[in-house]
Amino acid sequence: MENIRRISKQIFAFFLIMALGIAGLGAAEVEAATNKALRVSYSFNGQNYEKDGDSCGYNNNYGIYVHGTSKKTAIKNLKMSVDIYIPKTALKKNGAIIDVSPYLDCMDSKENYVGYLGGKISLSAVNEDGKVKLYAWDEIQQKNVKSSTYGSCKAGTGAYKSYYVIKIKKVPFTTQMIRENGESVQLGAKDKYTFNMGVSITGENNKGSGKLYIDNMKITSGSKTVVSQDFSKKPKYYGASNKEKELSKSKIKIEKF
Repeated sequence: MENIRRISKQIFAFFLIMALGIAGLGAAEVEAATNKALRVSYSFNGQNYEKDGDSCGYNNNYGIYVHGTSKKTAIKNLKMSVDIYIPKTALKKNGAIIDVSPYLDCMDSKENYVGYLGGKISLSAVNEDGKVKLYAWDEIQQKNVKSSTYGSCKAGTGAYKSYYVIKIKKVPFTTQMIRENGESVQLGAKDKYTFNMGVSITGENNKGSGKLYIDNMKITSGSKTVVSQDFSKKPKYYGASNKEKELSKSKIKIEKF
């Protein structure tokens, strides 16, 4: 499938998150459901970006964020990994798509919002004639790239046999930070911020509701692990947004999975 990702998707998701002031906030496949993960309830309405444009993002995008670090950190060369468990029913229909992309909310030492940093690579799991394939889109070069370099999508096993497991693997971020006023700022090697980890998830050509799970969020810089969150310990804060509103506590929570 050609051009499965477009820059407009990520940019729209950013402005949707920004409308909330999201920073205000005040594994290898596992065989047994003994770990904890972040559960998010979703509802998709069947729209897609090609036909419905930004309306698809408004209705079907979920921006999920988790506290990363309160220590000022050099941002430019960070990479993110995360596991996302998507119910197979969300990709059952031919043409159904799940778009996923990492992001960072950058903040100052007092955790005041500074800007948004999108993932350089966005991934899309697509049902093509009954087979789910993974595509990767380079947001900078505006072209498809080899998906196996940045992630995988496999059917879960054991306790997770009713899910597809999308793994984002060390995806770098763009070097253009977008401030709240829309201004784009080039990051330098010495620019340091505190940050939240985030993942943007959108359902296309998919009408239905369910629960997805986020696990094993990790930020690395070279061989160094900067943040690792497997939800065995509750993060300082976490949340999710959809339709310019924060999800209620009943729709996002940490639980055994």
